[in-house]
Amino acid sequence: MKAHLRVELVWTVVPLALAMVMFVWGAVLYFEMKTPPADALEVYVIGKQWMWKFQHQEGVREIDELHVP
Repeated sequence: MKAHLRVELVWTVVPLALAMVMFVWGAVLYFEMKTPPADALEVYVIGKQWMWKFQHQEGVREIDELHVP
């Protein structure tokens, strides 16, 4: 009976450990990707039905095309 318990524990713990490693790795990558750099440029965007409106912090406005300096 002990051999069955060991096999079931291994079949449970090993996939759980692999899943947790993949989850933590993915979470770290996600937060690195979603955190903007300190010198990021802010652009305000409004999405309308058939167009995009962009406004830079300097006041420059654009429609349907974003030009990043």
